[in-house]
Parts: sequence; structure tokens; C-alpha cells
Amino acid sequence: MSYFRLFDLPGELRTAVLEHLVIIHSDIPVFAKKETCTESPPMVLTDLLLVSHQMHREASGLFYTMNNFIVNLASRRMLSDIVQEGQLFGPDVLDARRRIRSLSLRVRRISGDLESVAVPTLTDMILHGNLRILDVGILTQSTGLKTKSNYDSHHRPGSVFQDPESANLVRTSPFQALLGLLADPDLEKVTLWASLVHWSIWCPYHDSSDATMPKNSERVILDWQRLVHDFADGNRITKFERPRFG
Repeated sequence: MSYFRLFDLPGELRTAVLEHLVIIHSDIPVFAKKETCTESPPMVLTDLLLVSHQMHREASGLFYTMNNFIVNLASRRMLSDIVQEGQLFGPDVLDARRRIRSLSLRVRRISGDLESVAVPTLTDMILHGNLRILDVGILTQSTGLKTKSNYDSHHRPGSVFQDPESANLVRTSPFQALLGLLADPDLEKVTLWASLVHWSIWCPYHDSSDATMPKNSERVILDWQRLVHDFADGNRITKFERPRFG
């Protein structure tokens, strides 16, 4: 019996072979509920990573950089559980999560837990890791004022301050932390969206120019850059570039 000697191939050919095995053509749920997750990666991937140290190094590098991972933090329990050992935000998973290039985050509340747990972890993944593509989704919110996505779209951003609840929300430190995360200059692509039924604060920021969202979508794309411009630091932010060395 003859064997195919993968590691005798040139590096670019090994990469082409491994891509067929490690790239998952759907979001990979790391910590998700049924409404936002898809099937888990096949067991063959786990077996592949355990073949040898070299296989693990090459295959895991492709796995983390060429797939999109989805994290659902829709409840306080999820936020508390995900920092435990073995979970994505746990201290023992630091090296692995820093290798992730593309991540989708799902939240329901813009709370202190988001500010103290999710934002610092994602910021570290950007600054000290490989995270460059971030998709943030605001799921249907169960408290506060709701509205359909056909809310009168000509409302000006300043109208948010006419609603006391909205005015208070944009000045909270969790909301400011979210805006700071979205505005990180090292991110190459940022998407912010809300479920079709959402707080009225998002309505003046519907991004009608986005042509990628189907008309019957249950999501509304939001113009995060306008949000940052209007409300970061309580009113307005000046973006800056981090100094680069070497």
C-alpha cells in the first residue's frame, strides 16, 4: 500500500489541499443559541488537527484565519459562561482567539457586561491578534421603545436627544465602549445591524444604501460611522490612527 505524503508537497500546494478540509462555508458557532447558529464543524477537522504538530500548525492557521466565527451573547448567563476555562473568552484560550480574523457578535443588551467582558476581549483580539473583520448584531430587544424597520427614515440624528431614554443611552459607558470598538482603526471591515423590531434610537441610522441585504430580511443594516460621528464620547469623536512601528 502506498501513502500520499502531504508534507512532501510545496507549501502552497499543501495550503490548497488543507483549505478544502478546514474552510467551513457557513458561520462557525462558538457560543450560540439556535436562532443564530449553524452546524458545528465536522469531527474530521478535529481528527485532522491531531495528526501531528506540523499538521496542527498549518491547518489551525488556515482554520482561524479563513472562517467566520459567531458568538451569541444574548443573555447574562452567556456572558458569564464564556469567560470560563475552555470557552472563547477564557484565559486559557488567549492564543487561539487571537488568531481569529473574522467574528460575528450577537448581543441583546448594551450593558455593563458587554463593556467589561466582550469589548476588552475583542479589543485585545484586534490590537494583539488577527481580528480584522467584525460584524455586530443587535437582536430583538425586549425592553424600551420598539419600532418596525419602516420607521420614518427622515428623522434627523438630533431627534434622538428629544427622547430622554435614547439621550441617556448614548451617553452610557457601555454604549460608548461599543462605538469605540466599532471605530477601531485596525479593523478592515465593520458591519452593524439590528433585528427588524428594534429600539427607536436606531431608526435615524438605517443604512438604505446597503444593497446586500435582501428586501425580506429580518435585519436592518445601521450606519455605524454616522453613529460614531454623532454620539461617541457623548456627542462626537475624532478618529485617529495608531502609531505603527517597524
